[in-house]
Amino acid sequence: MKRTKQQWTEQEIQLLTDLTKNNRTEQAKQINWSEIAKNFPNRTENTIKSYYSNILKKNLNAFIRKNHQWTKDEILRLWSYTVTYNSDFQFIQQNFMNQFSVKQLQSQFVQLKYRHGKYLKDFEEMLKNMKYAQNISTKLLLQEGAPKPTNQLIQLKLERPNNSGHILIQNICMKQLSKNKNEEEQTMKKFKTLKQFELFVKQKLKILNMSE
Repeated sequence: MKRTKQQWTEQEIQLLTDLTKNNRTEQAKQINWSEIAKNFPNRTENTIKSYYSNILKKNLNAFIRKNHQWTKDEILRLWSYTVTYNSDFQFIQQNFMNQFSVKQLQSQFVQLKYRHGKYLKDFEEMLKNMKYAQNISTKLLLQEGAPKPTNQLIQLKLERPNNSGHILIQNICMKQLSKNKNEEEQTMKKFKTLKQFELFVKQKLKILNMSE
């Protein structure tokens, strides 16, 4: 006689969720399944592990991603990687932000572009006009087999999270171009508009022979 598959009840699902909630981001082998199995006398350890890995964990992660509130740091990282890797969201998802789906990264970036399109364009233009931007181009990184950017540009944006587009650009470029901290702090106080800052950067790049 063929054995009937026992359906999981809502109570069992909730219990399993509670028991594994601190291990959602860990690999299945790191969960103490023998201890968890003691709470399910009518199910084997392998059955519980299989249900969690194949069904419950996927549903939980999908729910978490769908209801996730993006932090400033995550938004800046997405912005940085998208510009650096020419909108290759699959590459970005696999190497840097695998807690999100590719579709979710694309959707969030579309929203960013809609809200901050002008600043994004300014930021992309700034990258093109600086020699050091060539060091973080997708083509060069892939050729060298180094998927993670080592250029200071990415680190600066993570160190100085800020929602304001031109202030973000200003922070990044000033740290790249200033000779010391005092010069950086004094210079940043001078600018109130993006236009004023862009004029200064062009002059600075010309002096340093960094302009194209």
